[in-house]
Amino acid sequence: MQWPPLRAIRDDEFELAELWRQLLAGHVFVTATYCEEGRCFAELEQRSPSRARPTFAQSILERAFIGESQKGLAAELDVSLPTVAMHCASGLRTMVHGYLVSRAPILLVMAAQAAQGLPLEPARVVASVNPGRLLISVELPGAAFAERLAPSELEVVEAMIVGKTHAEIASARSTSVRTTANQLASAFHKLRLSGRTELRVRAIVELSAAYLGRSSFSAKPTRLALGRPTASPGDALARAVS
Repeated sequence: MQWPPLRAIRDDEFELAELWRQLLAGHVFVTATYCEEGRCFAELEQRSPSRARPTFAQSILERAFIGESQKGLAAELDVSLPTVAMHCASGLRTMVHGYLVSRAPILLVMAAQAAQGLPLEPARVVASVNPGRLLISVELPGAAFAERLAPSELEVVEAMIVGKTHAEIASARSTSVRTTANQLASAFHKLRLSGRTELRVRAIVELSAAYLGRSSFSAKPTRLALGRPTASPGDALARAVS
């Protein structure tokens, strides 16, 4: 197989909405991820297409990634919360291995948001590792919080956006878990958020607003995998921030 797959790559950029579509179809798989110096990286492995349309589990995962609560999804679908969690985990395993849904690579969450019409800067193609692998990167969401948070709070918030646990954050900063928890609680209060999922969605939405401010990007409305029409990019921003 040979890159680029389909029409995804143009001028060393990989559109995130197209990346999400190819993840759903099984064209690509994320084999490694990491974040450093304000950017998040993912190594993509090209694979033979295996699905003509998204699976039910992928559709549930997509809705969780764009900010719908698993509890709300369980009530709507008339199933138990563990059943929704199982579907989300199953959908995630079609794209990447070794992650909990709540701490999935932020690049995947961004791709799901982009596929629903949220304007986001394309990923940069950093390198072609070999004929079947690419290394891409995106800006780490969360920088817009700097004006509202103390430096220590911003540091722990960015680590949480990446997907780190309280213990991992505390260890990396040589502080206690209690100190980390207190700093996160203070940051959540200032940002009026209640947890990691809301934090990640808000960070991505504010990154989108910054991108719109420095570009003339326009996007056509798309449809959710379950058949629901999405709002325009501007409406998507307003809905997510509210």
